[in-house]
Amino acid sequence: MATDSLPPSPTLISDLSSLKEFLSSISLSNKLYVDLEGKKLSRDGTLALMTVLVHPTQSIGIIDIQTLGDSAFTTPNAHGKNLKTILENPHTTKCFWDVRNDADALYAHHRVSLAGVTDVQLLENASRVGDKTYLRGLDSCVERDLGLSFMDRNRWSKTKREVQARMPNEDIFARRPLDAKTIQYCANDVRHLPALHDVYAERIDGEWMQKATQESARRVVEACSPAYEPHSDRKRFGPWGSGLAENALTMDELLEQLEEDTMDAMERDMLGEHDGDDYYDDDKYDDGRLNSKDAAWDDTFDSCWENAICDRTAALAFRNETDATKQKVLARRATGLAHPASLQLGWDVRARYAFFSIYIMGLSRSYGALAPLYSRAAHIQHLHASVEAVSLAFMACHLDSPALVRPAREKYVVAIRSLGQALRDPQASTSDETLQSVLLLDLYEKMVNRDVRNSITWLGHVRGAMTLVRTRGRRNFSTPLACELAARVAIALTLSCGAAGLSLPGALKVLRTALDSSSSAAGPKWDYTAVMFDIVNFRVDVLAGNIASPAVVVSKARVFDSYLAGLEMRMPTSWKAQRVYTDRHEPCIFGRYYDVHSTHYAAQVWNGIWTQRLVLNDMIQKHEPGGPTSPGATSAAKTIADITRQICAAVPQFVLPAARTENSVPFSPLQRLQCHTMLAKLHHAGQVSTDAYMRGWIFDVLEHLADVGSIKMAREVADHLRTRQDVDFWHAYCMTGSYALAA
Repeated sequence: MATDSLPPSPTLISDLSSLKEFLSSISLSNKLYVDLEGKKLSRDGTLALMTVLVHPTQSIGIIDIQTLGDSAFTTPNAHGKNLKTILENPHTTKCFWDVRNDADALYAHHRVSLAGVTDVQLLENASRVGDKTYLRGLDSCVERDLGLSFMDRNRWSKTKREVQARMPNEDIFARRPLDAKTIQYCANDVRHLPALHDVYAERIDGEWMQKATQESARRVVEACSPAYEPHSDRKRFGPWGSGLAENALTMDELLEQLEEDTMDAMERDMLGEHDGDDYYDDDKYDDGRLNSKDAAWDDTFDSCWENAICDRTAALAFRNETDATKQKVLARRATGLAHPASLQLGWDVRARYAFFSIYIMGLSRSYGALAPLYSRAAHIQHLHASVEAVSLAFMACHLDSPALVRPAREKYVVAIRSLGQALRDPQASTSDETLQSVLLLDLYEKMVNRDVRNSITWLGHVRGAMTLVRTRGRRNFSTPLACELAARVAIALTLSCGAAGLSLPGALKVLRTALDSSSSAAGPKWDYTAVMFDIVNFRVDVLAGNIASPAVVVSKARVFDSYLAGLEMRMPTSWKAQRVYTDRHEPCIFGRYYDVHSTHYAAQVWNGIWTQRLVLNDMIQKHEPGGPTSPGATSAAKTIADITRQICAAVPQFVLPAARTENSVPFSPLQRLQCHTMLAKLHHAGQVSTDAYMRGWIFDVLEHLADVGSIKMAREVADHLRTRQDVDFWHAYCMTGSYALAA
């Protein structure tokens, strides 16, 4: 029970030095209780203040977001930790009371994607005995569940009432300086959250705790989605009662339902229940792939940037049902098993939900501009169709579902045609929405066309995006969102040309220089892709024979390797992995330790750097004039041995259930994607390593990913590694779809 003693005073943080000091007081073991304030707090309103209670120290900091702006989230302390990394770190627990509008505002205004969230309001609802239809507010729960003394309760509620009475007539959170009553109001909103959390955690059982945890994560995803309504009346209902017209599905249930519907469609196609549509494939040869050539054009497809899009397009077909899925269909028909009734939602709706929740909000950090653009401009036909096409393609790849290929192709053709119309309009052609659509179509091509030799489809859209960037001129730097789009074009073109073995244009260097001062182009990944610019062009020169001297090849490779090694040394502390040692034999651990990174994004950047260093040191070994026993070749061999061990150590964090709370067996949809991003790295590590034990372990892990994670591509990678030495890293990168899965 609370006492009548006065609580500790909160600290107002309105300058960067105070912010750094406050961040330094937060450790990974602390639990944070957080609340945000603003005028109509949401994507539609403002975000002015963030209150953070650090548990168990009970210190409270009120961060002045209005004054500090983006620097509140990006300014690191002495250890390289910033507020954004703390909020996005799934290993640091953040507790909110109704996180939805807080998550919405953070993402919409500052591109912060919350992770590691426990919604205390959901704990109350889940632990409640009896009817759970309606959610309860913080006020009633503080008065009802804590047993506060009269003085404590009166002091708390009096401040609440006085400040709320002023809200209709003034924007109290925007006034500077903040008055004492407003500061106390902010502190009060988090002060009792730890006690409420403990009360509800004590009375809840394990099953309901798991439900509350899952629903907390779901709330964050929902709040950041384009369809979220911050001020909907339906928000008063709990997720488990009878107040809602329909129960929400978990993501696993959604994907399972979609797979059932996929088999329904294949059953109709295989057994004669066709819908009468006359689809056909217009390729001169049927390569089984989904790409731009599958549309029937009046002229040869040449991307929508250099010529007008053809006005007449033909519908598309799909023929390449997999034998495995056919067997599922036939088995189900033979046994007469009943299957769940289909949801009253189209594939496009479910695919779009999965794309935003799993890919955009869960895996990728490359499309932060999409959600706000789509939210405000979903009526723009080319953007809507581009989202539909890439969502369906994502689900087709994720579920290995040929039945989704046809609708994905149809949406792709619609997007191409409507985008062509937009490009003929001088104003629409330079809009953010148009550039975003082009990037989505590039992503679509990379998902469905993994043959890098087809350079028209592989590079057409990203080259078009670069053309648009040049046309947009200063508009590329007019807003943070515009900078983010331009930075994405720069990275996409670098990776695309790297995979295709083509030189990068000089205009890209100019764009990167112009973007260097923007917050969208800051951080380890931006620095890494800057080095990649030179490495890609260097590799092209080597392959083309433009560098005749092996000694020059070795010298340049060493320079670029030293650049990447320097990036490793300068990595922020928060990006460095925590090493976990074990004495127990675990087949998925190479040796006796593995590494856990703070985020999957950080792990991907590290693995990208390591893989390029492997490429460079392998080049050094092969071109070293002194031969394989020379000091230079020996040094490169040692570097390869060290880096391949680091790549192996990065795998268990995505596989072992004990490594991360979000891991599971069988793998979750997001976990499968995270493991998928490791395939090309494991392939290259196995290819360049001379350690027979390590190669055997890599084969075993790939088989484990195929069997337990249902990642079919893992077995194909293992087969390539066993039988083909001509598959280099970039070939494996394309084959595994790593471009589309890059964070």
